[in-house]
Amino acid sequence: MNNNDEIKQANQKALPKFLLIMLISLAIGCVIGFVGIMALLAVGEENVADALAKAGTVFSVDVAPWLLAACAAAQLICGLAFTAKVKAILAGWDGEDETVSDRADRALSTGMWINSILATLTMFLFAAFYSVGFAVSTGSKARFFGTMVLFLAALAITILFQQRYVDLTKRMYPEKKASVYDPKFQKEWFSQCDEAERAVIGQCAFRAYRAVNNACMALWLVFTMAGMFLGTGFLPVLAICAIWAVGQSVYTWWGRKLSPQNSAL
Repeated sequence: MNNNDEIKQANQKALPKFLLIMLISLAIGCVIGFVGIMALLAVGEENVADALAKAGTVFSVDVAPWLLAACAAAQLICGLAFTAKVKAILAGWDGEDETVSDRADRALSTGMWINSILATLTMFLFAAFYSVGFAVSTGSKARFFGTMVLFLAALAITILFQQRYVDLTKRMYPEKKASVYDPKFQKEWFSQCDEAERAVIGQCAFRAYRAVNNACMALWLVFTMAGMFLGTGFLPVLAICAIWAVGQSVYTWWGRKLSPQNSAL
């Protein structure tokens, strides 16, 4: 059996499953679309759009600033808790016991993950508050400037604890010298990783790439239907497709650049 026959057999084997998934997806999409159209006809598209607009304004003006304050407090509390936990774990570490270092690694990873999620939420809430327009957001000058101060405070706390997490990691791995305040920190940190660490980074990056692709597909569907039924326009879809295109382009570019054939040239 030649290579072409193997390729054809692989395609023939995978095609029925692919077509079944496509048909199921199409059926689900039709059902959702039909239900959505019926609901809009019953309630009225303008009424739904007005209700969503009012809810968005209430969230942006009355809720987002308080959530921003909560995010800043959560950053501070979680940062103090996790850095204290890691310090306590490392206090009795002899530098050899891998069980202790694994516990510290898990605590650091959890702390940095929470730090990143809260930082992303902070940026969203800041943008949400000012998204209602200058005239509405300046209705209360105290809230207008207070939200900005809260955002800057949350940002400062985020950066501070990022630095502390990195410094604690460097205590465990003395060979790592990069500073979190260095504009080329990520590049320097990666260059100081050994082959095993780079392999882990590669596996994580690939899984993140797949997750982002799936998320972009889901969000594209959501915003496309929102544009059809709620008149949200094309900007949300444009933003998602821009992120999608950047991810695909960067992955392809570095795949070609790092391939063995190109490396040998």
